[in-house]
Amino acid sequence: MTNPNLSPWRRAISGDLTSAFDFSSEPDYSWPDLPDTSGYVEAGDVECDSLPATVVPTQQTTPVQEAGTRVSRAVDYVFDVSDEGVAADGTFSFTIDVTGALGAPFVLFDLLHLDTKNPRNYAVEGKKSITDNVAVVDGDDKYSFILMGPNGFVRQFDGLTAENANRITTTFNKDEEKLGFEIAGGEDVAAQFTITDNAYKLFEDSQFADNKFEVVTKPSGNWYDVTIAAKDGSMTRR
Repeated sequence: MTNPNLSPWRRAISGDLTSAFDFSSEPDYSWPDLPDTSGYVEAGDVECDSLPATVVPTQQTTPVQEAGTRVSRAVDYVFDVSDEGVAADGTFSFTIDVTGALGAPFVLFDLLHLDTKNPRNYAVEGKKSITDNVAVVDGDDKYSFILMGPNGFVRQFDGLTAENANRITTTFNKDEEKLGFEIAGGEDVAAQFTITDNAYKLFEDSQFADNKFEVVTKPSGNWYDVTIAAKDGSMTRR
């Protein structure tokens, strides 16, 4: 039975909250030993009367974020984003392929024209994909788009508007916890690009040995921040 009050958009994007639970292990039905709180108010009154007043430091310092990664339930978003660069007709083409079961919302910004061009919004169902062609503003000799998705996902596309045959495809293997990149455009094109780890130290900065590059993301909890750039400055992906 299907509830007619739920729209297809809501079913694709909102989910049913079952990903918040772990059904892979036996439940723990034991009841925890809770502390006795009957004396908390009296103890608090004593501390307020006897402890010294708070002293504001004369020299202020900026707080430092705690090191490490906070433990959390894994979010079952899995999607790949690839682009075709700018075509001869002056349009930037990219594809969002949701390979996991959960749908996801995305928003695309034109960083060169934030004051004149509205963001483009997308909602992609699980196991489906969409392709969009975005017109580059006439007269621009370069483009800069940024795509934002759920759970901190960001993909930035920068380059020259001149037609470019190079294409960078990004894939993520959830089972192997491995991120993969592939460059298309010719046998020697990989030597024209460098790949940089910006944050998580998953690999040493290098250039492509061939048209493919893979990195295991398990040590960082599958977080990554990588930049692929053409050595001549014609194309950057992050």
